[in-house]
Amino acid sequence: MFTGIIRFLGSVQEIRKIGNKNFITIFIPSIKSIIKIGDSVACNGICLTIVKIKDKSITVEISEETSLKTDVRHWIRAELINIELPMGVNDRFDGHFVQGHIDCIGKIVSIKKQKGNYLFTFSFPPKYHNLVVENGSIAINGISMTSFDVKRNMFTVSIIEHTIENTNLKCKKVGNLVNLEFDIIGKYIVRCLN
Repeated sequence: MFTGIIRFLGSVQEIRKIGNKNFITIFIPSIKSIIKIGDSVACNGICLTIVKIKDKSITVEISEETSLKTDVRHWIRAELINIELPMGVNDRFDGHFVQGHIDCIGKIVSIKKQKGNYLFTFSFPPKYHNLVVENGSIAINGISMTSFDVKRNMFTVSIIEHTIENTNLKCKKVGNLVNLEFDIIGKYIVRCLN
């Protein structure tokens, strides 16, 4: 379980295919002492398993399902990646319940600077419209956000300067893709009602 509070920024160091398996190595300067092989880690919101640790880098294996449902297939060398370790039993709960199970890919429709913060508008497949609610929680590239101005296939979030500077949103432009995970509580409610 994650909370959507990004603790580290990593960068893609290597992308390899060995047989029918895909591996991505991510350079994370300050993380080595607190992780081990087999640990889960959220990379741009995707829950992945660490299969190798070397120097200041981790390597994760990417399944075919993960490649199909997330933006991982578009990652390139040196791309910045949001990193979050799982929540510990005694940790503070700062964001919202984030599983690291991406529902779909969204696209940045607009970015506007407004009075010290930024308004990012994202589009998403309309079939998920009942999972995005006004002032509801949503994880964008693993970042816990609050949606507003919700339409059938679009929503907006307001992002403070601190979040921009400490996540890979500082590199994002209109047209870029992001991973979206809708609120798990909302997903269960929709499931119960159908």
